[in-house]
Amino acid sequence: NPNTTYGDFLIPALLVLILQQTLFMGLGESVAKGTEGNTLREWYSYANNSTTAAIAGKGLFYLLTFSCYSIFFFIVHFKLFNINFTGNYFLLFMITMIFLIAMISLAIFISSFFNRKILALQVISFTSYPIFFLTGYAWQIFSMPKIIQWISSLVPGTPYFDIYTRIAIMGADLSEVLPALVHLIVLTIFLLVITTIRMKRVFHSLNINTENKNTPVNI
Repeated sequence: NPNTTYGDFLIPALLVLILQQTLFMGLGESVAKGTEGNTLREWYSYANNSTTAAIAGKGLFYLLTFSCYSIFFFIVHFKLFNINFTGNYFLLFMITMIFLIAMISLAIFISSFFNRKILALQVISFTSYPIFFLTGYAWQIFSMPKIIQWISSLVPGTPYFDIYTRIAIMGADLSEVLPALVHLIVLTIFLLVITTIRMKRVFHSLNINTENKNTPVNI
């Protein structure tokens, strides 16, 4: 019964949550598997020992794949569930690309701390609800405790869900989502920087271990 449902509000958010968590789990397991299977050195060597190229190479595959998924979600699923899309498809897609870059960076950063992919999967799987609640979609951010608001501001989904709702459901244009977009861009740059620093340390430790193994022992 369309008169007694809030599916038009809930389903779009669930689609984004699915998109986010499948990316998070897939990429997170991929990086953790590299640590578990001792294949990070190969990943690094394929990138000509460049941390930036290594991150970009793996991230680009997921960016292209999930960009296609997002187009499918925005067009096919909205029509499938008879949800009106009142905004600009191109604008939302371009902002979604920024969001995906942020999530790719965050996934690589977090999963780099796990040496087994099952552990990465267990931790990432249980982040769905906390991340969703922190975004302010379930209830307004200003009603949360201050410390939770600060944590929420560090989650890429927080500005993105705001932008997504305004464009897809309310028909907002760029000027109306600009503050949230700036927030998302700043978070994306921050995540790219800390991920690069973290992976440099990881790859550097691999080089040190390799050199130690190849160094002859004098008796």
